[in-house]
Amino acid sequence: MQYFLGLHEFRQEPLFDPSMMVHFRKRFPVEDVARINEYVCTGKWPEDGRRMDRNDEKDSDDGNSEPPKPDNSGKCVKGRMNPNTSKKKVKRQKKNRGKMLLDATVAPADIKYPTDIDLLNRCREHREATVNILWKHVPHKGHKLPYSAKKARKSYLCVAKSKRWTAKKVRKGIGEQLSYIEHAGKQLEKFRALAPDVKLPNWLTARLEVIPEVYAQQKYMYDNHTHIVTDRIVSLAQPHVRPINRGKRPDPTEFGQKLHLSVVGGYTFLEQTSWSNFNEDCDLQAAAEDYCRKFGAARRRFWRTRSTRPEPTGLGVRNGASVFPARLSDGAGPENPGIPGRCVGTPVNATPSREGTEISSGDTALA
Repeated sequence: MQYFLGLHEFRQEPLFDPSMMVHFRKRFPVEDVARINEYVCTGKWPEDGRRMDRNDEKDSDDGNSEPPKPDNSGKCVKGRMNPNTSKKKVKRQKKNRGKMLLDATVAPADIKYPTDIDLLNRCREHREATVNILWKHVPHKGHKLPYSAKKARKSYLCVAKSKRWTAKKVRKGIGEQLSYIEHAGKQLEKFRALAPDVKLPNWLTARLEVIPEVYAQQKYMYDNHTHIVTDRIVSLAQPHVRPINRGKRPDPTEFGQKLHLSVVGGYTFLEQTSWSNFNEDCDLQAAAEDYCRKFGAARRRFWRTRSTRPEPTGLGVRNGASVFPARLSDGAGPENPGIPGRCVGTPVNATPSREGTEISSGDTALA
């Protein structure tokens, strides 16, 4: 490899850091990676595909969470056909065939398990570290901090090293840390005004930009006696990571990027991805159209849930199992859906009453 790079002699030391490959991979958008994966699996380059990254959805989304509607023409967008394909094979490809499994998972992020008291302690430590850097460039008048850093650290350890975390003890510790962060922020603004030309490390500057939002979220939850807030930040190093509540034991909440995957013939395709939680049932019709576009045929039947109650028209797809009658609490039905995301179709790990195959795993099975 060094010869093809143009080096005149062999070198023992690595030519670049392994993390550079990660930065190079991040240059490719999610849609381009999905197209390359589809080309490797199907052997044809996709002409047109749907958006798979939901992370930039807030800027362009109009708030409508309805599932996408199929094309009115009822025709599937097919790729380029091999001219050497026999007529018998082409006729067989036009029929409904194949099986696709849809399931959602979470790719865990490399972060420490987050707690409110630990997150606030890190915010306080980063602001104190910034004050220590600026203290060398400002005239020394008064104290460096309006509080004792040792007492602030002791207040955190009193909760962190406690064998039993009571609600009263945790709330007291969070309130004290919020007060320390507020005082450190005022001192930091004062020093920045006196020394605006001091350059801080890039990693510390990135943390300082996230701290005000973390403080606002924790302050809101502390004042309103709640543990729920929109777009909750759980890591200063990776502020884009969100908690994904999946309800599975032993860890009902996971932290990472949620992926909606489809498996066809042993090949895995990425349907949707997002750092925030989303309901993957809304992608059933879009996945059906994508399957038709990739393989030139629709599935014979599908098992549906309440969110996918309308049949995809124009694809020749029929139901593999009927929807359960409204027997959930609160009168769940077409007029009153009841609990969102609750499956009312054929349950997983069960054999449908009508003709079909047994579902072994996955949220939605299509055959």
